[in-house]
Amino acid sequence: MKQTSPKRASIFLTSLSCFFTILLLYQLNLQLYQAQVENVITMEGALKAESLALLALALEDETRTEQRDQSQSVSKSLEEELSKEKELSQNLKKLEKKQKEKEAKFKHGLREKEATIEGLLEELHELEMKFANFDAIAYDRDIVDEEDSSSPVAHAEASEWLANYEDLAQQIEHEQMEVQALKEHWDQERLVSQKESYRLKKELKEAQSAKADKRQELNHLNEQSKAPKYYRFNLGEVKLKLEEDIWYCQVILDNNGESYQFTY
Repeated sequence: MKQTSPKRASIFLTSLSCFFTILLLYQLNLQLYQAQVENVITMEGALKAESLALLALALEDETRTEQRDQSQSVSKSLEEELSKEKELSQNLKKLEKKQKEKEAKFKHGLREKEATIEGLLEELHELEMKFANFDAIAYDRDIVDEEDSSSPVAHAEASEWLANYEDLAQQIEHEQMEVQALKEHWDQERLVSQKESYRLKKELKEAQSAKADKRQELNHLNEQSKAPKYYRFNLGEVKLKLEEDIWYCQVILDNNGESYQFTY
């Protein structure tokens, strides 16, 4: 059996060493390439995620601008309803105060008229008592003076009594008519006041209801502005949340399910 020369063995070992070195370098280059590819893929995903986040923020900015305009409009309407409610409430109080004053004036006038009528009735009663006395005296005179039962004195007294009686009766009738007119006028005024009061109360109730609706709508808009927002795109989903003027964005891509976090 022939022996391998040392020179040929050395060449073989050198070749084998070079082969393994090349193989090792190839493997290292392959790993480096794979790492670079993965890095590129990761960077591509991050860029896509950030693009989606910025797009969602742009859309949200438009939405918030519309909501801000709507909130300002609702706030203005709410102020108008509050002003209307205040005005109606004041008008209702003025009407009630005026109504009480008119009622007090009516009752005072009615008491005066009733007192006047009562005084006239007392005078009429006294006059009737005088007539009774006069009639008795006239009867006695007729007995004394049978030849002339129609005494001039008796006729004069009777005429004066009758005139006073008719005058008192007319005064009483006049006062009673004024009392009736006063009551009718008060009934009309009270009816007008009641209608006006009903109208004001109805408008006040409507204004209060509108105020409550506007306040509820404004609260709803404020809650919407604070609530998290979700935007769905072809490449993934974006969740936005605003806390202390900082936007927190979470992006989940559809192709790999990776989640990315951004703050703005």
